[in-house]
Amino acid sequence: MIVWYFSVRQFLGDNWDCNNASVAVASVAGSSAWEFHLNPHISWSSGSFFQMFAVVHCEGCPLAGDGYLYILGTPCGREGNAYLARVSTSHVLNQHYWQYYRGGNGVEPMTSQVWSSDSTSATVVLQGGVGELSVRQFREQYHVVLYATSTCCRHV
Repeated sequence: MIVWYFSVRQFLGDNWDCNNASVAVASVAGSSAWEFHLNPHISWSSGSFFQMFAVVHCEGCPLAGDGYLYILGTPCGREGNAYLARVSTSHVLNQHYWQYYRGGNGVEPMTSQVWSSDSTSATVVLQGGVGELSVRQFREQYHVVLYATSTCCRHV
């Protein structure tokens, strides 16, 4: 099992002070215990756009079969923008393979030209006041559920 986590240094209302975010692997250790193994190959620093995650394995949607997990990410807290990343399902635990959506004209397909290996080049996909994202599938659609502050949410 893969566990997505972030480390909060201090809660400051809707603006949190965070250490980092990463991905760990959990395995069963005995009849009722879990062991968590931190992954040294993946980490986002405290100022990153990707501190909190909503992960989508897109089965049955138009992107199905492309071999990627799609990740909506926000900075730590509840006042940031949301950004989009993707990673091949076979390389989730190696940050070198992660790609960050850097935008397009809204019409072009999600080809390699709209993705970058640099997380700081990610383009805002939901603007302002976004926190604690989740994505759920309902019938043929995907819905983003989030904690929104008064400044949220303008789709970009």
